[in-house]
Amino acid sequence: MTVADVHLSPPLAAPAVTVLNGSQLGGDVVGGKAAAIDRLIAWAIPVPPTAVVTTTAYRAVCESSSLTALFEQLGQDANLAAAAVDAAFTRAGLPADVAEQVRDAALTVSGGRHVAVRSSATVEDMGTSSFAGQYHSVLDVDPADTDALTNAVLSVFASLFHPAPRAYRKALGIGDTGVAMAALIMPMIPAVRAGVVFTQDPTAPAGTARIETVDGLAEHWCQASARLASCPSHREQHRLRARTRRSPPYWLRQPRSSVTPAAHKTSNGRGTGADCG
Repeated sequence: MTVADVHLSPPLAAPAVTVLNGSQLGGDVVGGKAAAIDRLIAWAIPVPPTAVVTTTAYRAVCESSSLTALFEQLGQDANLAAAAVDAAFTRAGLPADVAEQVRDAALTVSGGRHVAVRSSATVEDMGTSSFAGQYHSVLDVDPADTDALTNAVLSVFASLFHPAPRAYRKALGIGDTGVAMAALIMPMIPAVRAGVVFTQDPTAPAGTARIETVDGLAEHWCQASARLASCPSHREQHRLRARTRRSPPYWLRQPRSSVTPAAHKTSNGRGTGADCG
């Protein structure tokens, strides 16, 4: 595996950093998760302000000479330790101009809060598979701290080549060639509860949705470290709606803990729900 294997140019003039505005940028530029969020914005569904460090920035990092040896190792070792991958991306760093754009965009969308930096791979939120929980997210990052933001973005980029998602891709017949990662930046959201909606319950007959929630951070749901409340719902009888009554946007409600809302995911290729990555 070489730099040439991972470098497929996005459309011309694709920015390194952008703030989503409903213009429906392609998944090849902003990744699957960000593309889905951008569609929600275009549909006028309430979504927290969201910035994206695009695949243009990711590919600029991949061109660093610091990553040449890493890609050679990845070509020989399918189970190269995540720590080794992370260290290589940290050494590569972000170009200085991109790091400055990342900080400015994070401050723009943060609303005075800390932010979450989340994965948005070009092979994520796909029609037949989600990669739910495969990639990395970094929570509670100070948007004014350029070093912290840079490290968070590089951590998300690096997770594309962690052993678990590489194995997941292999199982689905997806190679490493041409895959790319973008990073979402979203404000941490004060939430009473957080969780996931599976539009198709992977454990139930077709037409059955499933809702699972926990108190506190959604990562508790991902880690199965909190008590779940679940509720099956038959789609033939009920339609899920973004908001069922007039109420303030969810990011203005009284906080109990901070969590970033997750984009819809497909669980095991069968159901859609929020993710951990």
